Amino acid sequence: MHNTTFKTRIFLCFLAVILVTMVLPGVYVRQDIKQDGIEETIRSAQREAALIAQILGANQSTDNVTAVLTDLGTRLGFRITYIGLDGTVLADSDSGQHKLSELDNHADRQEVIEALHGTTGVSIRHSNTLDADLVYVALPFAAVGERPAGLIRVAVPLKRVEERIALAESQWFGILAFALSARLERSLKEMIRVVEGIAAAPAVSEEVEAGVSHPEQAPVVLNRRRLHIVPGREFRRLARAVNDMADRIEDDLRTIAEHKAQLETILDSMDEGVLVIGAAGRIRLVNPALVRFFPQTVHAVGRLPVEVLPIAELQQALDELLARPLSCSLEGAVQDRLVSTLEVEPTHDTVFSVHLIRPRCAVNGVLAVAVFHDVSETARLLRVRREFVANVSHELRTPLTAITGYAETLRDTPPEDAATCVRFAEIILRHARLMGSMVEDLLNLSRLESGAVPLSPVPLRASVVVAEVANACQPLFVARKLSLVVAVDTTVMIRADSHFIAQVFRNLLENACRYAPEGTAITVTGKTHPGAHDEGEALVVFTVKDEGPGIPSSALTRVFERFYRVEKHRGGAGGGSTGLGLAICKHIVERHNGRIWADAGPCGVFHFTVPSC
Repeated sequence: MHNTTFKTRIFLCFLAVILVTMVLPGVYVRQDIKQDGIEETIRSAQREAALIAQILGANQSTDNVTAVLTDLGTRLGFRITYIGLDGTVLADSDSGQHKLSELDNHADRQEVIEALHGTTGVSIRHSNTLDADLVYVALPFAAVGERPAGLIRVAVPLKRVEERIALAESQWFGILAFALSARLERSLKEMIRVVEGIAAAPAVSEEVEAGVSHPEQAPVVLNRRRLHIVPGREFRRLARAVNDMADRIEDDLRTIAEHKAQLETILDSMDEGVLVIGAAGRIRLVNPALVRFFPQTVHAVGRLPVEVLPIAELQQALDELLARPLSCSLEGAVQDRLVSTLEVEPTHDTVFSVHLIRPRCAVNGVLAVAVFHDVSETARLLRVRREFVANVSHELRTPLTAITGYAETLRDTPPEDAATCVRFAEIILRHARLMGSMVEDLLNLSRLESGAVPLSPVPLRASVVVAEVANACQPLFVARKLSLVVAVDTTVMIRADSHFIAQVFRNLLENACRYAPEGTAITVTGKTHPGAHDEGEALVVFTVKDEGPGIPSSALTRVFERFYRVEKHRGGAGGGSTGLGLAICKHIVERHNGRIWADAGPCGVFHFTVPSC
């Protein structure tokens, strides 16, 4: 005992306490129940003995005493003995098993002795004949007719008392077991409820699979339920382990939610469209940028890319990428991903560079990712640059060819032909001036685009600016027999650079004179529109209109490009034009925080805005 551990000694002490607190009450209850059972058995046996004595007194025939006792013993379930005053057994209910002559004399039995003294004899002892503990009750029996006086003894087995005690003990242990099991069940039920609650958390919206962005997605809701740890309660260690597990799960879920939120923030803030391909080549997720590019992809999750993006080359490229095996390098290392790039043009004015990536491992069912870069503006600028080079080459080739040709002719012309020399020299001078104007316009346009030319906006009366420009363009009106109608209120004030805003009016009027039919009118109007500007600032909208063939709708977005001409649509002559006037107008107006646009024909109509003063 000296070598036992403290834990063992504590266990033995608690075990002793439990045994004392449970065994002693059990022993007491058992003894009490046994005593009550014996007393009840004695009283019952006395009643039965008295009843049997009455039955025997009423039946005075001596021939059937044994039969009567046997019948009564069988019915009542105990042994009945008729004993003479000398202790001899006269009849017995079990005489079929034991001959009366073989039975011992019962004169020395305690219950017999007490009954012979005129009282009720009671004795409890073990019967060797029946091999059982019995309660013996004997009553005096007076002689009746030919039946001698004697005793009626009833032997009741204590088995009934033992059965009663066993029943009480089973009920006692059943109640105890029920109480313990109920307590254990409460612990288990509480544990099950908490574990189920932990398993049910977090309550995350399934919209994570809904594709697109998640503007209304609810945050992760963590279940804060825990098992209360009470000293001495069952499953204390298990409860603590469950609580620890719940804490770790909560930390993991919070980390996952943070990473998910970061990923969603990154996807939502990207300017590039992202298309995630999952199992069976179907769309798993799209980000808001892709929905802006292609609104039909808002409900794209679970569908094939070609079903929402009718771009055959994209679907073909994805199929080829997913079908390609991941090869190994010379060193034996497996490629970590496959990459493919293609350029698609879903509409006439939009161009996308699509970067297709297939990771080596399909993480969480992601088979491929397609990133859409909008390169429409870059493609447009490349096209404009190509056309600009071609247009510059074309525009310069004509005057250079004329200058070269007339210079060679002038070189070979005899000196005496002065009139021809002068005419050729004038042609050369005119083309040289046209080239000079073109170069000057290109320089001015370059300065405007780069912001190298500072503007000096000042309050101006719009009608005065228009009148000055009209006077400067008067020779053009006279030459083509055109009339100018100005409908600009003298009270309209604008804030602009006088030189550059005059150049806008001049370029638009010269353009109108160039394409307006002879004898027609050109109209200039100006109206103030309160709050028309994005910042709420009032703007003045000017309109220059001629009676020419107008601009086709297909050319409206390109008329302000360098050297772009629509003479083939408008039927006018572009003599003396450098092809840069409208491009210069566009940059000047935008430098004034305004906007310029054209209306589709018939008639040539241009509008532009300038801040009101």
